[in-house]
Amino acid sequence: MKKVMLVFGTRPEAVKMCPLIIELKKIKDIETTVCVTGQHAELLSDAMSDFSVKPDHDLGIMADCRGLFDITEKTMSGVRALISEERPELLVVHGDTTSALSAALAAFYLSVPVAHVEAGLRTGDPLSPFPEEFNRRAIDALASYCFAPTEECVENLLRERGGGKGVYLTGNTVIDAVRIMLGSSGPDFAGLDGYRTITVTAHRRENLGRKMEGMLRAVRRIIENNGDVRAVFPMHPNPAVRAAARRVFDGCPRISLTEPMHTGDFHRLLARSSLIMTDSGGVQEEGAILGVPVIVMRDSTERIKEEKNGDVIVAGTDEDEIYKVASSYLALLSSKARRKMPETTSDSSPSRKIAELIRSAVTCDGKNEKKYTQDIDNLKFM
Repeated sequence: MKKVMLVFGTRPEAVKMCPLIIELKKIKDIETTVCVTGQHAELLSDAMSDFSVKPDHDLGIMADCRGLFDITEKTMSGVRALISEERPELLVVHGDTTSALSAALAAFYLSVPVAHVEAGLRTGDPLSPFPEEFNRRAIDALASYCFAPTEECVENLLRERGGGKGVYLTGNTVIDAVRIMLGSSGPDFAGLDGYRTITVTAHRRENLGRKMEGMLRAVRRIIENNGDVRAVFPMHPNPAVRAAARRVFDGCPRISLTEPMHTGDFHRLLARSSLIMTDSGGVQEEGAILGVPVIVMRDSTERIKEEKNGDVIVAGTDEDEIYKVASSYLALLSSKARRKMPETTSDSSPSRKIAELIRSAVTCDGKNEKKYTQDIDNLKFM
């Protein structure tokens, strides 16, 4: 029995990793071990319960944790001990968090191969977003297997790695997550009928402070100047985000502040929305899948495919520019038909594709590896 260990620590990672865990657990000749770092302790637990996935290990790193240095140190120490105990053939991480980089580096130091889910995303600026852009570049540099969600990501990886060895075009597991969650039971947000609804999220470290307040003031101006529009803001647990939201949105009855939502409820809210305004990376993808336009309140986006397709528009972090861009888009929405979520069968599931590749990697069965290498060989690059 070959052992695969997955390590992650935040809610967005859980949303995209749980569909992969579900697929891996179907494979009889692989033992799947799930380790959470606890970087988003309560949010992480809620997200995993939405998919009926339970962790085997919890590092609980946030106890007395004061920032990136502590996250890095505690994650590396905890993963080092777990690898020594579990002896996995492969360690799998996702995305661009400090937990992901720290876990990958611990595995690399112990000569355990690393697989990176959602590899190859780039903004081109190592400081934007910070530290995520550096984190994902560093993980890709040491990973033996890079599972890229888009052709653009593949191009980045081929250029940086000097060839296609270990690079696979798999699609994005968020497609599986949205499909699973929209098939679950929960509120349909019928109370939003009669309004054009904007779902707003904001939490990024680089936006805290004056930028955050300016972004939120832009949202309030939009609501106050459009009587048929309302906003829903699921608040991140960060006290600085909550304080800014309550301060800026106080006294505006058509802006609803809520606690963080369960994954299925949040996806249903997005599906009900006319517009999304966010500084999140994952929400950009979820909006694109659901056919809801996304205004990105950041200076750059790594979701290049979504930007090229017109699914997301980067508005920056300036209050007036965000207001201008969002107002212009609202004026056009009545003439824009919403797309349906892409149809995905079990055979085309990105999570299943990655699970098959992982099985090939740890059991030395080259069939699936050859199949998905051909996906890359058949790409046409500019």
